[in-house]
Amino acid sequence: LHRQGAGTSLPELLCVMVLLGIVLAAAAPAMDQLTARHRLVAATNSLVTGLHFARHSAVYSRRTASLCPSRAPARCGSNEDWQHGWYVHAPAHAPVRDSYSGTLPARITVRLSQGRQQVRFQPDGRSPGSNITLHLCSHGIMQRQIVVNNAGRVRSTPITHTPCD
Repeated sequence: LHRQGAGTSLPELLCVMVLLGIVLAAAAPAMDQLTARHRLVAATNSLVTGLHFARHSAVYSRRTASLCPSRAPARCGSNEDWQHGWYVHAPAHAPVRDSYSGTLPARITVRLSQGRQQVRFQPDGRSPGSNITLHLCSHGIMQRQIVVNNAGRVRSTPITHTPCD
């Protein structure tokens, strides 16, 4: 006996697979943009967390603490390249002995304003000198900036259509 409509035929299955492929191909560029945006937000949040940790460590220990680029764990680097990560250099009496460190996701770069190599916080929580800005770039365009003002307040804002130098 042959029952009508008991299963799926090969041509029906191929049509469904073709339609599914078209839908996925149309969604792929949007997924790439979503992934890039997620990487940017993750890098911003990690840097803001590091800045807050450095400021908290300085206030808590009543000694200067800083956030600096680092190629090796637990050591500040001597260059301005944030690509390999960063490290919070906290005093020995900081609330947490193991300092905070982080790395950048793929295709995200950081530029520090005014050619500074690190962000320092004084024991009263201030960041001496002028305001300092960390620019986060993705695909050669500045996407976000993190500003630390003289009082040590950290804020993050999106920016667009500015090329990274």
